[in-house]
Amino acid sequence: MPISKIRRSLRAQPRSAITLALLLFALVLTALLARQAHLAATSHRKTAEQALKDYASLAAWEFTRHARADIQATLMSAFVPSLLRLPQGDPTKGKLVPSDLAESAIRRTQFCACMDSARFFFRFEFADSSLATTGFPVTTELAAWVRDTIRGHYTATEIAGEPVRTVYGSVDGRTDMSIVLTNDAYITIVARAAGALRMLGYVLTRDYEGRPVAAYGFETDPAHFTRPVFGEIVARQVLLPPSLLRGLRSDSVLWVAVHDPAGDEVYHSSARFTPRYAWEDTLGARFGNLHVRVAIRPELADQLVVGGLPRSRMPMLIALFTLTSGLLLIALVNLRRQQELARLRTDFVSSVSHELRTPLAQVRLFAELLSMGKLRSDEERRRSARIIDQEARRLTYLVENVLNFARSERRANRLR
Repeated sequence: MPISKIRRSLRAQPRSAITLALLLFALVLTALLARQAHLAATSHRKTAEQALKDYASLAAWEFTRHARADIQATLMSAFVPSLLRLPQGDPTKGKLVPSDLAESAIRRTQFCACMDSARFFFRFEFADSSLATTGFPVTTELAAWVRDTIRGHYTATEIAGEPVRTVYGSVDGRTDMSIVLTNDAYITIVARAAGALRMLGYVLTRDYEGRPVAAYGFETDPAHFTRPVFGEIVARQVLLPPSLLRGLRSDSVLWVAVHDPAGDEVYHSSARFTPRYAWEDTLGARFGNLHVRVAIRPELADQLVVGGLPRSRMPMLIALFTLTSGLLLIALVNLRRQQELARLRTDFVSSVSHELRTPLAQVRLFAELLSMGKLRSDEERRRSARIIDQEARRLTYLVENVLNFARSERRANRLR
């Protein structure tokens, strides 16, 4: 192989390698940009979804705040007015009977009908653990559960520090005070006992030393009690800022469900949907450890987030990467074809060069013989002239082929 041909081949290989490296770099760069765009879109969506969960946590906090206040207000309105009628002197004498307590509690809670579902009212004395009831017949098992629950709850939830006290009457004749109601005196308990889910709601009275004296309360189905209380909160209270709701009703945007610690549902709002953006909270030990779950309707997420939830860009990014890969493949195919064409061109030039040397050598040989007069006869001279003519025609044919090849190559370049 001629040295010039080898040099051209060596120069062409680095150029092809550089072109291939640039194409691969463009593909990698496209992949990196696509990944960054995907990560940015994913981060944006996660931020928007976290904002929705924050809205749900705000609504859950508002709901639990109102629930604690409303349950305590219901117990206060039901039992405190009756407790004020305790006789002066020792609070263990002249006690309220459950029938008087029931009549007053039902009458005073007509605004929510919370006590209409009460199965029985009771008075529990801490001094002798006696339990007086009225209403639904109370079995021995159920009575034992009420006693154990009240005593156990008082022991487990006794508040630390100095409680806020509200005092009435006198105690043991030593002071002018009769009973003490502290800020932890209003208690609800939800548990499963005697084959049913039950709720105890009661007010705990103490003496001035803070010792428990008696508990006045009721037993009911927790779903019946909580439905009017929680339903009023969902319907009337502002659980999300009006600027966020933009005219939508809270009960159409939020789904609220309340469960007891065992997972049994005691309340759910009318709206029900997949809780994709949800938050959970608890009412605490003094309110039955009820668990609150608030979820935002997914269909309204775009209205609650500024700019709406970002759509997934994965299909577009996949299409972009596929298009880039296709273009790279086409470029590689064209590069391969160009290399093949260059090889064919080199082979063609080499073959033509070889073909041109043969007729040229014949022409020069017989031309020299004629010019030097070394041919002996006219026949030899005529034969030499014919050979020169034939080889000249052959040269013309070869040159025309070379020119045609060059013209066709230029036309192909213009088409591309």
